[in-house]
Amino acid sequence: MSCSLPVLFFFSPLVYMLTNSLPDMVKNTEPTHNDYTSLVHAHESMRKFSMEVNEAKRKEESMTQMFHIQKLIAKTPVRLFGFFNCYP
Repeated sequence: MSCSLPVLFFFSPLVYMLTNSLPDMVKNTEPTHNDYTSLVHAHESMRKFSMEVNEAKRKEESMTQMFHIQKLIAKTPVRLFGFFNCYP
């Protein structure tokens, strides 16, 4: 069965790269430079986006663990709906 996780998970490498390179770019850009304000805004946006991705991953992992425990207790198949259609 195919797994249809939220699209956010596929951006993780890009988010990681941008989240780690933007602080250096802000730090090494003069505040008077034309792009400084844009870099600061981009850094803040990527930081927030990264936090949202991490939170979505944490919730998905928690739900997966909860359903796994429920399945063990009930000893019956658990069907998941929505974004988490990964288990039979």
